[in-house]
Formats: sequence, structure tokens, C-alpha cells
Amino acid sequence: MTDTASDSLWKYTSLADLKSWLVDVFGNSDDLAAVSQEIYGTEALLCYLSTLTNSSYMMDNIIKPVTLLNRLMPDTMAEALPDILRSQVFAGMTTRMEDHLPEIPKLISQGYAALFITGVNKALLIDVKALEQRSITEPTSQNVIQGPKDGFTESAATNISLIRRRL
Repeated sequence: MTDTASDSLWKYTSLADLKSWLVDVFGNSDDLAAVSQEIYGTEALLCYLSTLTNSSYMMDNIIKPVTLLNRLMPDTMAEALPDILRSQVFAGMTTRMEDHLPEIPKLISQGYAALFITGVNKALLIDVKALEQRSITEPTSQNVIQGPKDGFTESAATNISLIRRRL
């Protein structure tokens, strides 16, 4: 892990700049969700790909608990927020901290949600992969000799998810 200025989250002075960078990285993709939220009076930005996650799961297990936590706990320092969130809100989930900027879009593409907090120079990543609605099977009408044997389904979101995972 390098600590150069170009790899650091520090080069983005605001969450709006960081959001703009992610939109550029993902090519202004329609499935990139960026939810602004306030945690203990500190601005935060939650980014994830909606085709790789379940929206009701995101609402029930990520967004609502953070909102509820705001009302239950006293104000705290921004630097302590990731640890508080990992231990109290996302305790049963796979989480990790990442300060190497080029890794974050890769992890978002693998089904993680990235939570950026103003004043914290790393992102909290939460594993929020959604299970497929039905299994992806080999197409019966087209035989593939070499390469992946995945067939598209009738769901555009599932198809986009399949392509992202394959890439």
C-alpha cells in the first residue's frame, strides 16, 4: 500500500469531489448509488452498485441502523466513527478499512458499499453482495466452445451484475 498524494483520499477536499471522481471512474453508470447521510453531525457518503446489492437489504441493514444510531448515541469525533460503526452497527457483517484510493472502485465492483466520512482519510467498506434471483446457467440455444458459459436472464439488473462480476 502506497501513501502518495495521488493514492490518498486526502486529495479530495469534499465528499462532492469524491462522488464526482467515482462517477467518472464508473463512467456515469446508472447503477452507481451515492447516498449522502449525516452521522453524528458529520457528513458521510455511501456508494454502492445497485445491480450488485439488494435495495431493501441496504435500507434495512445499512441506512436505517446508521440513522437510528444518530438518535441513540451522543456526538463523537469523526475519526472514531468507522470503529464505532464496525463494532456497533455492522458487527455481523464483513467490513474492512481502505485508504488506497484505486482499490475502492474495485471493491465496489465486487459488491462492497463504501462509506466515506468527512475528516476520515479512509473508506469503510461493507460487504453487501446480493444473491442472484435465479442461477445463471449455460445457454441452451447457443453452444460455447471456449470462454464463460453464462447465459443472460430476463432481468437487466442481473445481466449487468453478471457482466460486472465477469469483468
